[in-house]
Amino acid sequence: MNGDFDNGEGDESLNQSEHVANNNRGMTIKDQEWASELRRADERANELRHKYEELVQQHLGTEEKSRGLNDAIEVRDNEILRLSKLYQGGQNMDQLAQKYQHETNERNMQKLQNQVDFLNKENHRI
Repeated sequence: MNGDFDNGEGDESLNQSEHVANNNRGMTIKDQEWASELRRADERANELRHKYEELVQQHLGTEEKSRGLNDAIEVRDNEILRLSKLYQGGQNMDQLAQKYQHETNERNMQKLQNQVDFLNKENHRI
């Protein structure tokens, strides 16, 4: 057997057709297959590493969004409590309507009074 293809195991029963030179390195078919599998494993490991990094970033974004939503819920709950305290005692809808009507009438009266004052000044000037 050719000494260039000795795989270190002393197995001289392998025939020369099982040995192929790869880039003049004298690698056997088994060595080539092993190297190819190793490259594929490295590629898969790199792909999984990138996928893991993407998932970590996605997880961080999701956690941040979750914190923001929890803060919004807390603000909403506090607003509900604040409004509940304002409403305690049960305001009557008729009283609310009457109060609104009274405030509207007051604004209209003030507006009309200002117009009357303006007209009186203009009449006095003429």
